[in-house]
Amino acid sequence: GGGEREERGVGEVEAAVAKAALAVALKLTEDELKGFFLRTVQWRREATAEGHGNALAKGVAFNCLVWTFAKELKSIFTPFFAHVLDDLAADLSAVSAGEEGTEEADGDGNNDGTEEEEDSEDGKRKKTPKKSKKGEKAAPRKKRRRSSPAAAAAPPDRDASAAAAAFLLRRHAAAALGECFLHDREGFLTAARFAVVAAPLADQLDPPPPQAAAA
Repeated sequence: GGGEREERGVGEVEAAVAKAALAVALKLTEDELKGFFLRTVQWRREATAEGHGNALAKGVAFNCLVWTFAKELKSIFTPFFAHVLDDLAADLSAVSAGEEGTEEADGDGNNDGTEEEEDSEDGKRKKTPKKSKKGEKAAPRKKRRRSSPAAAAAPPDRDASAAAAAFLLRRHAAAALGECFLHDREGFLTAARFAVVAAPLADQLDPPPPQAAAA
């Protein structure tokens, strides 16, 4: 579909940008590399702060770049995570439109399709399936998720593309942090720094990837 084609295009752009940036980085001194990297950090933050329409795509590309640098430059690059740790934690906490919602309750405030009745034998209350008007047992109501207004109004292809991009944003952030942990040789990962990313990282174990990103 259109979302899958667009996601493949984003992946190609990511790879090209990361490859070119790495080629430059390999020719720089450590001080020059720091200056170069901080300019890319500023580029990404400005896009996010100003609410550019392509801010999400820039975030995906930036996190891919950080991941590539961390993987290829290893321990040399690990201290640079001090400049983006909060950014990566924020990206891991981001949830694409429509992924989260609330469960609907029935008229009695329950969301499991049951009602409480008093047991005549022991006086205790117990839950039983609700009955229809004709006295028949009604099936428990299914839990449903409510999409956000923005997700409901978005065209299907656009919504799927945004969900896939948001997933890639988080996946690249997690992969970059994995490389940081792997190549930390100087004790960069203190307890305080790990606390910044621990909960957002754990949250990635729960939501499944969008279909386009998983393909």
